[in-house]
Amino acid sequence: AMNESEKQFSLTRAALSTCGLHKDLSNAVLAQYVIDLPINSDWVSYRHPDYPWSSSPRQEQRFNESGQPAYYLASGDYCGQVEVPKHYERVPCKIAPHTIHAFDLHRFSKDHGYGDTFVQQRASGGWAVCQEVSLFLGRQFGITGVLYQSAALHEQGQFGNCLAVIPNREQQLPDDFFRPPSA
Repeated sequence: AMNESEKQFSLTRAALSTCGLHKDLSNAVLAQYVIDLPINSDWVSYRHPDYPWSSSPRQEQRFNESGQPAYYLASGDYCGQVEVPKHYERVPCKIAPHTIHAFDLHRFSKDHGYGDTFVQQRASGGWAVCQEVSLFLGRQFGITGVLYQSAALHEQGQFGNCLAVIPNREQQLPDDFFRPPSA
């Protein structure tokens, strides 16, 4: 028997196939939304202090299913603090300067009329559609991450960017990607 989350994911996945997301994400369209995103010292990732900086939580989140590694970055301290529950229990790590080959989900969403679909909360199917995008992009060589609008800031009527490294693409990151604050 499916639990409620699995039912929601199954329903949302079926709806996505019907509504044309797979067609909209076709290889022909995809290239228009892949950007070289320069990551600089403004970006931050809140890391758990009890684990190595390069470790990855494996619980389900917006762009990864349970058991998949996930790295999430925010475009600044404020965005990261709003996005990460109990951020004060984490260590804010700066990110080594790097260029990420990313899919611009916010621009794709605006151009294709998806509106707020990708910033909805989990209970509203928001995570399921994002995981579907991540699953599709995971099959595309050369794309490392998904640039997306902060759902937490969106709820407050504000805008901020986040980046999810597509599950199993973390090996494309430099070894010193996360830089903990100096003592």
